[in-house]
Amino acid sequence: MEKEKNKKIKAVSKKQHQFYPWLHLSLAVFFSALFLGGTFWLIGRLSSFGSQAEISRSQLIALKEQETSLKVISQNFSLVAEETEIIENSLPDEAGIVRFVKELKGISRDVSLSVFQFATDQPILDELGRSYIDFSLEAKGGFANLRRFLTDLAGLPYLLKLSLIDFSKTDQEETEMILHARIFVNTPFFQGES
Repeated sequence: MEKEKNKKIKAVSKKQHQFYPWLHLSLAVFFSALFLGGTFWLIGRLSSFGSQAEISRSQLIALKEQETSLKVISQNFSLVAEETEIIENSLPDEAGIVRFVKELKGISRDVSLSVFQFATDQPILDELGRSYIDFSLEAKGGFANLRRFLTDLAGLPYLLKLSLIDFSKTDQEETEMILHARIFVNTPFFQGES
């Protein structure tokens, strides 16, 4: 019986040996195809990763440039805000006009102001919509003193626009100056708005 059993085992084993090479070959072809497919898939994924990385890189560069331009814009806005504040501070209200007259009399220490008057007590609008009040003055003194007076007038923290300045010699040592100008003012205050 054992011999028969051994014969059966050998017969089955012989069949299996005939089947295994086909199985090995099929498995080898399957795994080769799987390996090649996986390789091509990985190559495709790597190239898409490369293109995505390039897109991300260009987006980062654009974002950095945008950040830089936003910083420049922010700095420009702060400069504009500072300059606007300076301009707003140079537009006097009614109390500022009183200060302007006192400062004007203060800088005229070396000249004789014979006439100083405003043309009106309410602001007028110019062609650009800015409010102003015209004023005129007459002063006498040495030419150097009148020049220093004009320099000090230009240094006052107000927006002024000269429309006329005329010098005439009265005698050897004195010169007479006639000046017409505008002082730009803060209109809402004069209209009673705060």
